[in-house]
Amino acid sequence: MAGDGPRNVTVVEAVKGLAENPALPPDMVFRLLARPRALQAVAERPDLTDAMVTEIIGRDDRWQVHALALNPWLCHRFRMVLARHRDPGIRAAVIVGGDGRTCPETPRDAGRRLFETLIDDPAREVRETLARTEGVPADLRARLAADPEPQIRVMLARWWAQAPANVRDVLLGDPDEKVRSAAFCAYFSHLDLDEPLIDLLARDPDSEVRAGLAARPDLPDPMLSVLTRDPSPVVRLAVFARPDTPEAVRAAIHADITENAPTLDDLIAADDGYGLVFEYLQADSALSTLRPAWVTAEAERHVDSPYPCFRAAAARSTALPIQAVRKLLDDPDEQVRITMVHTAPHLVDAERAERIERAHHWDRHSMWWEYEPVLTHPAETLRRFAVDAEPRLRAMACDDPDLSADLAVALAKDPEASVRAAVAGHRSLPTPNLIALLGDDCEHVVHAAAASPHLPVDEMDRLLVAAGL
Repeated sequence: MAGDGPRNVTVVEAVKGLAENPALPPDMVFRLLARPRALQAVAERPDLTDAMVTEIIGRDDRWQVHALALNPWLCHRFRMVLARHRDPGIRAAVIVGGDGRTCPETPRDAGRRLFETLIDDPAREVRETLARTEGVPADLRARLAADPEPQIRVMLARWWAQAPANVRDVLLGDPDEKVRSAAFCAYFSHLDLDEPLIDLLARDPDSEVRAGLAARPDLPDPMLSVLTRDPSPVVRLAVFARPDTPEAVRAAIHADITENAPTLDDLIAADDGYGLVFEYLQADSALSTLRPAWVTAEAERHVDSPYPCFRAAAARSTALPIQAVRKLLDDPDEQVRITMVHTAPHLVDAERAERIERAHHWDRHSMWWEYEPVLTHPAETLRRFAVDAEPRLRAMACDDPDLSADLAVALAKDPEASVRAAVAGHRSLPTPNLIALLGDDCEHVVHAAAASPHLPVDEMDRLLVAAGL
């Protein structure tokens, strides 16, 4: 019965959960707004009324208003109010939050009006955000190529790969070396290579510039040979990724990067200002996510590649024969399997899907109380998961909308907090058991229970009263 649950709730977490509860009545949202320490989650709700938004802006708590500025459901007229806020971080957040298209009365040119208001903002943070934002109209964004701050121009080059020719020319000829380097990296494909330019780029101290040069398909063989021996693994990785690199060279580069990949301890102990150690770390990270388009285009040839990144690139192809698909779904490397799953989920049978799910590595140091499934599983599989020895699979059983009440009750009493948190919002969990989770020893479980849309309104009220609201 509602109200009979234990009262030893973790009030702070319960209030945070209520702030996210989609079923929280409007009057209780206002009560949350009266909380002395403002809640960011309230400002992130999609159902904020004009009165609520006005209240949040009026209270002027920095972090809550910042969260409001990021809210994609915020109407344009309020976004324009925040675009004139005294805090540059909030003005920058308005850009990230979008142009308010979800608001019915938003004018068609709302985005442009917002960007026009901010394009000459005195704060560098705001102009940097504009430089990174794809939705800024080209004529407005081009004005940043003449920005007095070099860092703004660097950001523009790095983030605007499709800049028009006049902007590219300005940035490539910029008086600041860092801006020119960023522009060279971004616009290599638009440059005509000649000997003086090749020589200039090959001697550039920035390894990213040399890596960009190494990736050029029209690079003369003598210079490619020089860059193959470059001391930077970042440059040699660009050689590795070329389609014309000899296999012996490719294998040597791959072995060097993977065998010399540093640990965090190596980085801390580095005595070269992180230079080469950091570059190895950077190259190893880039190698794990490398997916050359030419490999995907010739996918069938690379299904048995010795390089996991090439097999993952092959797994992006939608033209592979079914046997190749199955081979990649059973690949020993998880990134290859997951890539193939995302490319062809319709070709993954239930038995293979369960095998992939069971083999999935989950980093328990990050968001340990939430488990995202790799695949969508049929109800019969999810019901077996409910009694599995693996906590991650038991938590996943809660994805079954028709989970029985008996199983829901059992999961709510599970020894693993992650499982109890997963079932807290399930519609099959009886009300007394949901209320009991408000007294759980784990804050994440309390939070999840308070956020459940099935929590009775009188229990929501009881939690607010316990918090002094």
